[in-house]
Amino acid sequence: SAVTNVVVHPLPSAVITPNHSTTFCLGDSVILTASTANSYVWNNGATTQSISVLNASNYFVTVSDGNGCSKTSAAITTTTETFPVAIISANRPITFCEGDSVVLSASGNGSFLWSTGATTPNIAVRNSDTYLLMASNTCGVDTTEITVVVNPLPTPAITANGATTFCQGDSVTLTANAASSYLWSNGATSQSIVVSTPQNYSVKVTDANVCSATSAPTNVIVNALPVAVIASNGPTTFCVGNSVTLTASAASSYLWSTSAISPSIIVSTPDNYSVKLTDANGCSSTSAATTVVVNALPVAAITANGATTFCQGDSVLLTASAANSYHWNTGAVTQSISALGSGNYSVIVTDGNGCSKTSAAIAVVAHTPQNGLNILLSNDTLTSPYQNTQWHLVGVANVIGTGSVYVCTQAGNYFVTGEDANGCAVRSDTLFANCAVTGINTNSLTNTDIQLFPNPTSGNTTIAYTVKKQEAVS
Repeated sequence: SAVTNVVVHPLPSAVITPNHSTTFCLGDSVILTASTANSYVWNNGATTQSISVLNASNYFVTVSDGNGCSKTSAAITTTTETFPVAIISANRPITFCEGDSVVLSASGNGSFLWSTGATTPNIAVRNSDTYLLMASNTCGVDTTEITVVVNPLPTPAITANGATTFCQGDSVTLTANAASSYLWSNGATSQSIVVSTPQNYSVKVTDANVCSATSAPTNVIVNALPVAVIASNGPTTFCVGNSVTLTASAASSYLWSTSAISPSIIVSTPDNYSVKLTDANGCSSTSAATTVVVNALPVAAITANGATTFCQGDSVLLTASAANSYHWNTGAVTQSISALGSGNYSVIVTDGNGCSKTSAAIAVVAHTPQNGLNILLSNDTLTSPYQNTQWHLVGVANVIGTGSVYVCTQAGNYFVTGEDANGCAVRSDTLFANCAVTGINTNSLTNTDIQLFPNPTSGNTTIAYTVKKQEAVS
């Protein structure tokens, strides 16, 4: 056969070429140009070799050459980008107190760069500053900023109006520096507190920015008071003339209610005694009062129921003043005793309190009668050695005469009774007196004036007699 010439035409080149990046900003466009051909059919319906696209999409084109051959290009993808936006948000208020922090977060689009140099979406900031956020992409740059205010913390301090070491029973006022509010470690909410117990006291102060800080502790030391006790070395109730020693418990110094400053005092007067003790810390305490009772001594007196000077054989009753018990120097223990002999009598009386007192001595004199003194005889005159003499003649019942001088009228045994110089009744020795009557005027005699010796009735015929006139003696 005749040769049949078969002609196979190559397909045309189907390539899309953009005039710049296929990624562009929203509102911009890119020109896509197909390779040269006779005709063009784009997937968006365009039939021109070049198209300007505004949107993000996949673009391809079918080109046909003069041989009528067609080829579809590979798709080209366009991407649109929005302009970058920088937005900052915070996880808490951006005004806060020193020591806290805030997290700033970036949002929007683009890549982020903080003024701190950080490129992370979130940053934590602790300091006062204005923080800038820059968002960028191919479309441009957007910036925003946020100002963080960090308020300084207050500086709390505690001042005391006196020493913070003191004695139990005292106190100190602690005052915080000025702030908006206060909270002490003991729960108080005032600016000042009065404290009297040992403790570490601190205060949390809050200022006008609501920032708080706690002070360093102030240590309050409260020293215990010394124990003030009085001891005695014996009973505190006793009798006048005795005493008791009062001793205070150990301390650094002492001040008694008597103004004494020694650890011990000796007291003998009734009173309420107390002592103020001061220890090494300067703390003082006053003891309870010790009552000292001093009982008065009883009245010790002796009364006699008669004269205390008398004659032997008599007595006097001595009586002590009333008491609970008695002890005489004679050994007697009764209130009254009968004193018979000479001596100084005293008594110790003891009352219901056990107090004793010795009376003044009372002198008792018991005179011994001067019996047996001699009658003096001179001629017929008898003289008595006693006072208040009564003359007696043995064998005669009645008193034959009185007076210190007696002229005897008959012979016989004479004796006298009377009183000695102490007034005691006494009797003399017997004296025989041979009295005679001489020179007598018998006319004046009576029968009773004459006595015959011996008695004529005795049978004796010889009678001798004397007659003497009895004379009165004053």
